[in-house]
Amino acid sequence: MCLIRLVYYLTNTLQMYCENMIRAKRFIKKMKKTEKKVAKRLFVYLVSFTFALYQNLEELQMYDSATIEYLQSHGVKPSVQRLAVMGYLMAHHTHPSVEEIHSALVATLPTLSKATVYNTLSLLVSKGAVCKLTIDERGACYDAVMGPHAHFLCRKCQRIYDVPLVNRPEQDVELQNGFRLDSADLYLRGLCPACQTKVKVVSHL
Repeated sequence: MCLIRLVYYLTNTLQMYCENMIRAKRFIKKMKKTEKKVAKRLFVYLVSFTFALYQNLEELQMYDSATIEYLQSHGVKPSVQRLAVMGYLMAHHTHPSVEEIHSALVATLPTLSKATVYNTLSLLVSKGAVCKLTIDERGACYDAVMGPHAHFLCRKCQRIYDVPLVNRPEQDVELQNGFRLDSADLYLRGLCPACQTKVKVVSHL
């Protein structure tokens, strides 16, 4: 009975491991009919739950307090997935896409799906913790630098660079009465210094 209660508690609290939870619940329902057959398998799932919980706690400890405080300051409840995505954006100012973030994190978070990354980013954008860039026609990119700056897309290497601003974009625009500005983005396109060098080298051959 105690074992069943423990499984029931775990199946209702470990939301990140819902697949195992569903299986555990199915085993619990069948305990009376096939107790002997299920007992060993149930034990295996209990072990996996324990390991998953321990791993979850270890992963939470990996992230510094700055990432946690940053999420909380924007009204976002920290979780392993949210900390992983936010931590990656704060550590890599490369304006990654959903696919790039997922590829970088899935090795350490095998249960992380692209849908979870997308939903996490959507939440962070809605809370003002991250900005969504549409400068690249191939797809959206994300930036954790929220201070005023422009973005430069190199048309050759497709890399996106942060560019300092002398004036905010909205300061160069005169809005008529009745218009309320919520945000302003400045996108620049051209060749980065590295690609310009390559073009010059090729032209001299």
